[in-house]
Amino acid sequence: MAKQGELALGGLAKYIVQVQSWKNSLTLIIILGIIVEGATFFSWRSGHISYLMMGLCLIIIPALLTIPLSVAIVSRHGRKLSWDWSAFIVLIDVLILTVGPLITLVLKPEIVWIAHASSIGIMLLVRFLFLLSIADDRFWPTSSVAIIHPILALLVGGYYFGSQFILFGGLITVFFALGVFLFVEIVERPLAKNFGINLFTFANAFMSQTIEGGQKIEKLFEQIGEEVYVPEVSFFFAQEGEHAFTITTPSVHPGPMENIGAANLPAILHQSLGEYTFVFHGASTHDYNLVTERECEKIISVIQQGKVHATYAHTTATKPVRIKYNSVSILAQLFGDCILLVSTRSPKTTEDLDYSIGMSIMNAGQRLFSHIAFIDGHNAIPELAQSVSPGSIICYEYLSASNKVFSHLSKEKQYPFRTGVARVLVPFTREQGFGDIGILALVTEVSETTAVYLLFDGNNIVTGVREQIRDHILSLGWADECEVATTDTHSVNSLSGFNAIGVQIPPDQFMPYIEQVVQQAYQNLADSSVSGDTRWLSVRIFGNQRISQLASTVSSFLSLLVPMILIIIVLSFLLSIFAFIILFTYAMR
Repeated sequence: MAKQGELALGGLAKYIVQVQSWKNSLTLIIILGIIVEGATFFSWRSGHISYLMMGLCLIIIPALLTIPLSVAIVSRHGRKLSWDWSAFIVLIDVLILTVGPLITLVLKPEIVWIAHASSIGIMLLVRFLFLLSIADDRFWPTSSVAIIHPILALLVGGYYFGSQFILFGGLITVFFALGVFLFVEIVERPLAKNFGINLFTFANAFMSQTIEGGQKIEKLFEQIGEEVYVPEVSFFFAQEGEHAFTITTPSVHPGPMENIGAANLPAILHQSLGEYTFVFHGASTHDYNLVTERECEKIISVIQQGKVHATYAHTTATKPVRIKYNSVSILAQLFGDCILLVSTRSPKTTEDLDYSIGMSIMNAGQRLFSHIAFIDGHNAIPELAQSVSPGSIICYEYLSASNKVFSHLSKEKQYPFRTGVARVLVPFTREQGFGDIGILALVTEVSETTAVYLLFDGNNIVTGVREQIRDHILSLGWADECEVATTDTHSVNSLSGFNAIGVQIPPDQFMPYIEQVVQQAYQNLADSSVSGDTRWLSVRIFGNQRISQLASTVSSFLSLLVPMILIIIVLSFLLSIFAFIILFTYAMR
């Protein structure tokens, strides 16, 4: 199964080219030029015509001139093309230029000029598409960069092959340029119609993010996004003689990836709200990704407002209870009128829940309690998995389990309670699945019953690891209950998507940090009080199915890219031959 939004983005990863150093590209260009030179020598030894220094003059010199000229002209247009990418695109140009001439030099040197002229046309097409995607999405400014290499190749080719080459090569170039224009016009229409953007604007921003880590793609997300009104549920705890701490469950999703949008939402909130801020994952999917990081400030603002008005009036809590309904298990605890529910299906896949499911659970709970913090544990996944949709069997199980929790805890007696919190940083990176916050632990003690709530700053946990962690914590001897959750931060995710806790780093390597943070939290236990807060705010998100629709639209056209290019090549080539025959026949009269 595939998590719609995340897999749709992940599906675009195969179109990303990891560019090599310009030095490597330059070396390969020179090698290809030498190979062409060798082919001319083979042609001469076979008794055919020889084109002296063809590899140097026809391949290497135009390529070396094109690399800096492309960088300079793109810069003049107010855009950026790195030396690495300029050299790589020229390397692709040279690969196209060498295939046809190499074959004809060996098999039939007399028509090498036709092969070279045709290669120039194909080179222009591919070069144009690369530049539109990498450097500048505007057609006419890009055309002045794309045409550099073809013009240089035509001029040098005219020296070797004469006027007939200039005529045929010029026609090829014109028809291929028209083909590119037609191609761009066709492929831009669906995105422009549905989202108000064009394909190459998206591709350019997409590649800019993957290459430079820029924020151009956020502008597109902001353009296609929509405003929604969502709740922010927060519990503010005060401890006698200790630091206050906060539990909050945003109703938006920490995505889509790396530092784009709200991908690092948990760490952004944590940094602004204090070291002991638990940013749990609420019910939300990639449809509820914030379009820009700036939207996070709205969430921070409402949490801060709630904290200012906190009364800390509740000094009692129920014992923690675990309620199960089929595959869904919920560890729940009531603090005054604030109910905390941490849900999981582990070891079965525990992934994103649709926003409407969380709202249904909260609405059901509000008949009995003032503030409901429903948390998706997001703690068991074997691979990218599908989010839970409204009306599904799994959705029904979540609703039923939550209703059982509400019924049970509404009858439970409350006692004075103590809490302890701690945080440890881990020596692991985002690439290894660990976000910026590290690991947070909350320990609650009510009437000699102790529960541990562990929060990883990561995007899910490999199936089975949650059980290993839980068993280890319970084996310490003083904990009666335990649940493990992740923030679902997507700062640890590139487009490939899957980078859960336990994929890169085995549990035995981070288990000592878990024991450390849990023990510290236990040692920090102190009498506590709590104040709940539920505030609604307006934020701009991707919107219902927008990211899936966008990525699917782009993917569908990218999958048709090769067939469409082949059609353009054949038509442009045939039209060029036809026009050449007419003009050449007319000139001979």
